[in-house]
Amino acid sequence: MAVKSSTKGKSRTSKKSRSSTSKSKPRTSSRSRTPSKGRSKSSSKSRTPGRGRSESSSSARTAGKGRSKSASSQPRTTPRSRSSSSYSATRSQSSAGATSTRTDREAAISSLRYNFERVVPLITLAAVSDQIEDLTNTVSGLDNQVHDLRSRGYIFEPAWEMQVSDLQSQWDERSHEAQTVLNRERRTLESTLRTVEDAVERAVRNYSLVDSADSRVDALERRARDAQRQVEGIYDQTAKEISQLHAEISRARSLLELLDGASFRLYPDEHGYRASKAAWEPQGNEPIEGLLFLTDSRLIFEQRQEVATKKFLFITTEKKMVQELLWHAPVGGVEVLEVEDQKRFMRRNRELLVLRLEGGDGPPEITVNLQEDTNEEWRRLLQRARDGDLVVAEKPETPGESLSGTSPAPEPAVIPTECPNCGAPLPTFYQGMHQITCEYCGATVSVE
Repeated sequence: MAVKSSTKGKSRTSKKSRSSTSKSKPRTSSRSRTPSKGRSKSSSKSRTPGRGRSESSSSARTAGKGRSKSASSQPRTTPRSRSSSSYSATRSQSSAGATSTRTDREAAISSLRYNFERVVPLITLAAVSDQIEDLTNTVSGLDNQVHDLRSRGYIFEPAWEMQVSDLQSQWDERSHEAQTVLNRERRTLESTLRTVEDAVERAVRNYSLVDSADSRVDALERRARDAQRQVEGIYDQTAKEISQLHAEISRARSLLELLDGASFRLYPDEHGYRASKAAWEPQGNEPIEGLLFLTDSRLIFEQRQEVATKKFLFITTEKKMVQELLWHAPVGGVEVLEVEDQKRFMRRNRELLVLRLEGGDGPPEITVNLQEDTNEEWRRLLQRARDGDLVVAEKPETPGESLSGTSPAPEPAVIPTECPNCGAPLPTFYQGMHQITCEYCGATVSVE
C-alpha cells in the first residue's frame, strides 16, 4: 500500500516538474519560434483565398439553385410579354397612320381653299376691263400728240393723222362690242361662282367631297380664262395697231427732246428723224458712249457720257458729264460696209454697224454699237435717207398756195461746181450737204 502511494506521489511530482519546467523555459525559445508561427499564419492565410473561392463557388451554386427553384416556382410569362409589346407597336402604328391621314386631309382642304381664292379674282375679268380702259385713254390722246409734234417741227410720217382717225373709229366699235361680251360673261361666271363656293364649303365639312369640289374649281378657272381670251380676241388686232402707233409717236417726241438738249444745232432746213443710244468704238481706244442722230441731211454722233475726274485706289470718286459733237457726215456720203451681230452669254448682244463716211469731218471708217435699236433697222433707215426716201408730211396751207389747193413745186437747189472765190473745182456734193468748203482757198460756199 505504501508503494502505491509513493508511486502516485512520484507521478504527481513528475507532472508538477514538467509543468514547472514548461513554465521555466526561456522566452527566447518562444521568440525563436515566432517566424515559423508567422510563416504558418501566412501559409494559412495563403490558403484562405482557396477557401474563399470554394466558398464563393459554393455560394454561387447555392444562388443558382435558388434561382432555379425560383424560376421553376414562377409561372412562364414570356408569351404574354411578347403579345403585349406587339400590341403596343400596332397601336403606335395605327395612331401614326391616323395622324398622317389627318394631315393629308388638312393639306387637301387647304389646297382646295387656296385654289378657290386664286380663281375668285378672275371672275370679274378685271384685267380685260382695265386693258380696255387704258386703250380708250391712249386712242383719245393720239390726235393731240401728233398735233404737238407737228407744231414742234416734226415733218415726217404723213400718214399719222389718217391712222389716228381710222383707229379711233375702229376702237369705238371694237370697245363697245368687247364691253358687251365682257358684261355677259361676267354675269355667267358670277352665277357659276356661287355654285362652286357652296361645293367648296361642303367639301370643307365632308372630306369625301374634296375631289369633286377641286374639279369644279378647275373648271371655273378654265371658263374664266376662256372668257378673257374671247373678249381680247375682239379688239386684239386693233390694240396692236394702237400700241405700234403710240410707240412711234413717243419715239418722235423723245427725239425732239434730245435735239433740244443737244450741243449742236440743226441747219435751217434740216429736220431730225431718229435718235438712238450708241457707242462709237474707235480703233485702239475705249468705246465712247453717246447718241446717234439721223436727220434728212446728216448722220451725227454726239458724246453724252459721264467721265471720271477723280479716283482713289481705282475707285471713281468724282464724275462729270461730257457732251460734245464728235463727228457728222452728209447722208449721201454714208455707206454701210458691214452689219454684224455678236452674241454674248448673259449679256445684251452687240449690234455693230461698220460705216464709211465721206464729205464730213469724221474718220473715213467707223464702228458703232447700237444699244437700243437693231443694226438691220438702221441699215434700212440710212439707205432711205441716202436715197432721199424719207417721206415728209404735207405742210399747212399758206396764203401763197393756188386756188386748187396744191402748192407750187419747189425749185431744185442750185449746186455749184466751182468756187466763186478762186474758180477751183469744188469737192463732191452729197445728199444732205448745205455748204461746201473749197479745198484751195478755204472759202465756204452755201447750197441755195
